[in-house]
Amino acid sequence: MDRVTSAFFSLLRSGLWQRDVDGLVSFPLTEEEWQKVMVLSSRQSVEALVWRGLHYLPEEFLPAAKLLMEWTAHAAAIEKKNCLMDKAVSQINSIFASAGLHPVLQKGQGLARLYNEPHLRECGDIDWFFNDRKDSEAALEIMSRRGIHINGRADGSSLYIWNGITVEHHRQLLDIYDPRRRRFIQDLIARYGFVAARLEDTEGPGLTVPSPGLEILLVGSHIFKHLAGRGIGLRQFCDMACCVKAHAGKISSEEFIRDADGIGMGRWFQVVNAFMVEYLGLDERWLPYRKTDPSRNGRILSAVMDGGNFGRFRHGRENDRKSSVRRKMHTLSAFIQNAGLSFPIAAGETFWILAGLLGGQSAR
Repeated sequence: MDRVTSAFFSLLRSGLWQRDVDGLVSFPLTEEEWQKVMVLSSRQSVEALVWRGLHYLPEEFLPAAKLLMEWTAHAAAIEKKNCLMDKAVSQINSIFASAGLHPVLQKGQGLARLYNEPHLRECGDIDWFFNDRKDSEAALEIMSRRGIHINGRADGSSLYIWNGITVEHHRQLLDIYDPRRRRFIQDLIARYGFVAARLEDTEGPGLTVPSPGLEILLVGSHIFKHLAGRGIGLRQFCDMACCVKAHAGKISSEEFIRDADGIGMGRWFQVVNAFMVEYLGLDERWLPYRKTDPSRNGRILSAVMDGGNFGRFRHGRENDRKSSVRRKMHTLSAFIQNAGLSFPIAAGETFWILAGLLGGQSAR
């Protein structure tokens, strides 16, 4: 690992867990190296977390004032966007709740609540899951009556724009494509259900989120889907690490192993456990179970650093917004490149992700 990458990870671990920076041997950095660290943190969608890590770096190692001011402005913008996102989540939730519906918040701001500083997590879309099909249809009807255009997707999910923010409604709680696992997943939902939650500084009715075990399975399966498809970045691994830490001690190791195997992800969780421990500094005591497989850490790191957040910076993808066909071809190309990594970990799920891509479903 080169000096810039080593410094980047040291600052990320520091900001994520709010502790002194380890690996000070990588410092001081030149102005050019600091610029590379900031660009790298932006590409991985962890810019505010790495910025927070600067607060734990000895003063003599800090970057120049100009870059520090620029970085601080970026972090402030991320925090501001999070406030707007929280407000939007609360507004939509209130609308659905007043109609007697029961939306479940997936990922996104629901995971941000598990961070030491929720507003340092770079936000994306708002994702809702409805366990009742009638609720799902009613929710879309409510938005349609408000004049909001609804876009249906090949995988059965729906998408619309709320005050400039992308919102998605999903028919599946977990990102598992293998149809043989559906009955087991429904049993998991029935067994564990959902829990109440609330975002910082928001009003209105409380939110509903997946229970601890389901939430960890949700985040883990989501990471695998993108690792096998377009690519994945460090923000999602940070989500997983914070989720695991927040729910430590709340679930049975034996039950989690059974559940991970039941959705075809048993080996994957051993792999992701090892990655979080080595690169994100996650304490092994917080793992849902302490079985790790570090043999693929290097390849996962290469995939993460090559593509950035959701693989958006993989060569050839920077300007792929013009054509849906082009986007799909890039996704398929990335899948083929990643198959050597994903197939040995979860062959069945990898096959069904490919089948979904070829059938028109988006592994986004």
